[in-house]
Amino acid sequence: MKIFKMRRRKHYQKHQGHRQNYTEIQIVSING
Repeated sequence: MKIFKMRRRKHYQKHQGHRQNYTEIQIVSING
């Protein structure tokens, strides 16, 4: 899950900085 988060984070960061924060919250919700 850590690798997936890092990969996704990098992809979203390249696309949009604000979107990265939203993705992180979503992943945290799934993990929780």
